Amino acid sequence: MGGNESAGRRADKFRDMYEAHGGSIYNYLLWMTKDAETSRDILQTVFIRAWEAKTLPGNEDALKRWLFTTARNAFFDSYRSRGRLSRLRVRYSRETYETPPEPPGGLFREMLAECTDNERSILYLHLKAGYSYAEIGGILALSESNVRVKACRAIKRLRELYIRRKCDE
Repeated sequence: MGGNESAGRRADKFRDMYEAHGGSIYNYLLWMTKDAETSRDILQTVFIRAWEAKTLPGNEDALKRWLFTTARNAFFDSYRSRGRLSRLRVRYSRETYETPPEPPGGLFREMLAECTDNERSILYLHLKAGYSYAEIGGILALSESNVRVKACRAIKRLRELYIRRKCDE
């Protein structure tokens, strides 16, 4: 009976982890993929990896970083294995050129499409998820200074695109 209690505790901890972090991981994946179905598939992969992991970080912040890192890696694995990374970029290009003018949220999404995957990850993790540059460096396997430079360049590019588009109106 001790094994059943242990399995029950593990399942409860896993359920708690999913409830605590599943939403933010899904939003991150949706930010990256712009596709709900693909995001759900990758989210499932992330939590399967968490379930199968021999050990997970005990600290809540470290666990969240582990989940975001796993989500990012699963995102790239998904597109590499299916050869869809180029189709993702094509879809972003289509959104940029084929959609009618949208409210500012659409304009921002359009401008984000011109950022690299790393830049979008950095912006999401810093601006939406609230991670420090050092924490993002740990998630993305980059130095803190490299993350700062990429973030500054991405923000500068977004600012220039915004000004250019506003001047064209």
